[in-house]
Amino acid sequence: MDEHEKWRELLPWYANRTLDERTQTALEAHLRDCPACRQELITWQHISTAVRAQPAPALPRNARHRLAALVRPQPWNDPRLIPLLLRSQLPVIRGEIWPASTLVLALGTFVACAARSAEALPFVLMAPLVTAVGVAFLYGPAVDPALEIELATPVSPRLILLVRLALVFGFDLALGLAGSLALALLRPDVSLWPLVTAWLAPMTFLSALSLLLSVASADSGLGALVSLMLWVVQSMGRISGPNSLPWRIPDLTAAAARPWLWALALVMGALALWIGGRTERWIGRPA
Repeated sequence: MDEHEKWRELLPWYANRTLDERTQTALEAHLRDCPACRQELITWQHISTAVRAQPAPALPRNARHRLAALVRPQPWNDPRLIPLLLRSQLPVIRGEIWPASTLVLALGTFVACAARSAEALPFVLMAPLVTAVGVAFLYGPAVDPALEIELATPVSPRLILLVRLALVFGFDLALGLAGSLALALLRPDVSLWPLVTAWLAPMTFLSALSLLLSVASADSGLGALVSLMLWVVQSMGRISGPNSLPWRIPDLTAAAARPWLWALALVMGALALWIGGRTERWIGRPA
C-alpha cells in the first residue's frame, strides 16, 4: 500500500472525528498537498452528516434491563444474577421452540392416553426428541449475531449457554412432568414415577448429545439432525419390538441403559459448556 492510499483509507474516520490527535494532524498535512483526497473528504463529510441526522433506533422493550444483566459487575455466584440472566436470555432463544414443544408433547400425551400402549410409549418417545431439537438451537452464529458485544461483558459465555440450556430443558422438563401426571391420572395402568424415569434419562442424554454436536461444529442443524436420526432408529425399534434394533445400536430406552445414559449426559454436557466458552472461534463465520 502506497502512502497516498494509506491516508485515503483514513478519510471516513477523519470525517467522523474518530482519529487520534497525532494521526489527525498528519492526515491534515497530507490534505493540504492532495486535492484528490480533499475532494473525497467532502463526500465522506456529507455521508457523516446524513448518518448523524438520522434518528437513533428505538431500543427493544426491556433492552436496557437485559443489557444490565450482562454488564453489571456481579460475581457469578451472586443469586441476584440468575434471574437477570434468565430474563436477558429468554428473548434470544427462538420463539417457536415454546409453542412447538408444548404442541408436540400435548399431542404425545393425547396419543398415549388414547392408544393405551404399554408404558405410554408415544409420550416416552416424543419427550426426548422435542427437547434435543430445541437444545440444538441454543448456540451458534445465528443465535448470537452480536457476539463481540457479548464477549465484552464480564459474564462468561459458558454461563450464558448454561442459562439458555436451563431455560429450554427446564421448560420441556416441566411439560414432561405435566404430561406424565396427566397420564397417571387418566390411566390407572400408568404409574407416575416409572413413567418419568422412562423418558427422563433418554431426554437428558439426547439433549446433551445435541448440544455437544451443535457447539463442536457451530452448526445447530447438525445437532438436531443427528439427534433426530438416532431417535428415529430407536423409536422404530421400540415400535417393531425389543429385538428389532441392529446389534450395534443399543436400546437407549431400556431401564438397564439409564445409569450410563446419565453418565454420558454429564460428560457431554460438561464438554459442550467447556467448548462453548471458546465462542471467539466462530466470530466472522456466516450465520
